[in-house]
Amino acid sequence: LLNTSQPFDCSLLDQIILIAMDGSHPQRAGANEFLVRMKEHPEMWKRADAILEGSTQLTTKFFGLQVLSEAINTHWKVIAQEQREGIRN
Repeated sequence: LLNTSQPFDCSLLDQIILIAMDGSHPQRAGANEFLVRMKEHPEMWKRADAILEGSTQLTTKFFGLQVLSEAINTHWKVIAQEQREGIRN
């Protein structure tokens, strides 16, 4: 999921988010750590559209919106004009 040169697997992200939200799952901490790494990835905002369109879980869609919001709040001025237009639309 962190390799932006590969196709994005929304179903895998759905699974990771479900694990992160399950308080009794033994891999919860690892899932949370991975989600933090995803949010911090400088190119992950480019996957927000795939997350929003491809996910079946509302919590995953919310995660995609958080990634996009973070990019807008911190990187807006360095995002190419064409990409800014795409985000606006």
